[in-house]
Amino acid sequence: MIDLKKIKSAEVWREQREELKEQFLRYLGEEILVLSDPLYDEIEEDRSSIFVPHTKIIDEIAEDDLRRYKIEYSVHEDERITAWVFTPERNKKESMPAILCCHDYVPQGKDEFAGIDGDPQYAIARELAYSGYVTMVPDCLYFGERTVPKRAKGGAKSQDSKSSKVVYQGKLIMDYLAGLRVFGTWFTTDITSIGVLGKGFGALQAILLTAIEPSIQACVAIGPLSSWKDKRNKNNWLFQSENDLIPELRKEIEAGKETFDIEHILALCATSAVMIINPLGETDNTTKGKTSIPYIKSAERIYDLLGMPEALQVVQRKAKNFGSTLLPVIEDWFAEWL
Repeated sequence: MIDLKKIKSAEVWREQREELKEQFLRYLGEEILVLSDPLYDEIEEDRSSIFVPHTKIIDEIAEDDLRRYKIEYSVHEDERITAWVFTPERNKKESMPAILCCHDYVPQGKDEFAGIDGDPQYAIARELAYSGYVTMVPDCLYFGERTVPKRAKGGAKSQDSKSSKVVYQGKLIMDYLAGLRVFGTWFTTDITSIGVLGKGFGALQAILLTAIEPSIQACVAIGPLSSWKDKRNKNNWLFQSENDLIPELRKEIEAGKETFDIEHILALCATSAVMIINPLGETDNTTKGKTSIPYIKSAERIYDLLGMPEALQVVQRKAKNFGSTLLPVIEDWFAEWL
């Protein structure tokens, strides 16, 4: 595995980065749908092979100066999920930045939809829309609303679908990636200005998305993170999730092999702007900037080599009142980078 401490220049990192990214995608599954990387590859003019999700509106409600949509979009050609979208009232021809919101893990059966009802942490999708963003909260695989059409007589079995070779974490990523494409195909948005935000389990999803999808310019991840080698840490989703997110990677770590860790994922996020809020949990400390957390320091090294150390920030801030405490910090970050 690549030792980030031994990377001596931006040129070396760009070479290593491609190898690292390809290796991580193999962990997620050979059929995972991602775009090519325009940071280091030429952008192909012919984009006909890119999957465009079919989208339909299920419900539409006017809320003050916002519109709230319940939509359904496709992941691959035969699987659909529900999402909630908030958009400011505006001229249809007007473009604006977009933010994909990754909600925390909520046990099935709890009607707590991100950005609408339930825990106050989800309301941030609505608040960001008031600030001028189109926001979307997909109801992803771990909420249990993925829809697969009934198989017709003589049709292929469900396990024969393209996603059958994609691990659980890969399917989550595909749900979100298809959601990102909805921004550019269904809403009139500035597709070059896309951010992601996540809290708890959603923070991991936001970081993973930023690591593999180059169209994401800014990320905010809220909540404690953990080295994946720290198998007993309650914030290590690779081991503590009730779902086996990335089985091959988990097995390699259990066997003591030198393999991927969260520091490599954070390094892959460069050159997107990433803010991590409360990686050590809630605290009274309100410092912002460098950190002594080993896996973040390794990623900081890569940002330093690329000449943009300011694009990776850590904030430790007590967040009992989520909206009033953290919303201004989050809005400032997205305003700076989107």
